[in-house]
Amino acid sequence: MITKKDTAVNGQNHIQIYVSDALNSGRNIYRDEQITQDKDYTITFNLAPNTNGSVRIVRDGETIINQTVKN
Repeated sequence: MITKKDTAVNGQNHIQIYVSDALNSGRNIYRDEQITQDKDYTITFNLAPNTNGSVRIVRDGETIINQTVKN
């Protein structure tokens, strides 16, 4: 769950999600949106056998999650 930060500008948080897997490099934004309340995200990874992926979530310019996904 992405938690809305109380110091949001105009009551919104800018959320950017970056995914690294077989289809995404991790450099391009996977999802980009404004939220006004807490929100759950489901991300499906495309991983080859014995490879890892990663997800990085940025809220208002600050990385709040940077996690490796193991296959």
